[in-house]
Amino acid sequence: MHTGERPYTCELCDKAFVCSSALARHTKRHHTKNNSKPTIYSCKICGEVYHSRGSFASHTRSHIGAKPFICHICEKDFSCKYSLKRHVAAHRGIEKITCEICNAKFTGKAQMQRHVRNLHDPNKQFKPKVKCDLCKLSVSDMEKHMKSHTARTHRCGYCPKTYSETSALNRHIKEKHSGVEYDCDLCDKKYVKARSLKVH
Repeated sequence: MHTGERPYTCELCDKAFVCSSALARHTKRHHTKNNSKPTIYSCKICGEVYHSRGSFASHTRSHIGAKPFICHICEKDFSCKYSLKRHVAAHRGIEKITCEICNAKFTGKAQMQRHVRNLHDPNKQFKPKVKCDLCKLSVSDMEKHMKSHTARTHRCGYCPKTYSETSALNRHIKEKHSGVEYDCDLCDKKYVKARSLKVH
């Protein structure tokens, strides 16, 4: 299905594309010297490969939950520049539709219905957000949230640290262990996790 979205943006000229392969072709054709190969960026967390530094950076931010692109109108944050551009465009001259449950505003009826379907379970009463005394986050399900302070099931492969959420573990790895590799002494293979090297 064609939605008209162009999430892959060339960081060199800001031209946007529907798929990563189209962006890769564009980069090769318009931004690569004749004798050199385009740079390939590979994610150390999931192995996904990108031909654009911008797309790779956006993908990496999705692993750690980073959202550095902030709307100057409503302060909503995004992990990728394209999503922010699309969001800001929606602010311009479009009447807002409001969710009757939480008062969130949307640019279209379908967007609001998707929000209600995904966020507000029709079998449950809407719960207003409450601030957690431990971490100061505002959450709608405090009982579920409190488990995040006690259950720490995600273990770091580099050090003994454990986390209750994958996003927190990924943020820790990015901040504390970025660029760390475990090299095999018998061959030239490198691993992001010590555990992977032991298995090898």
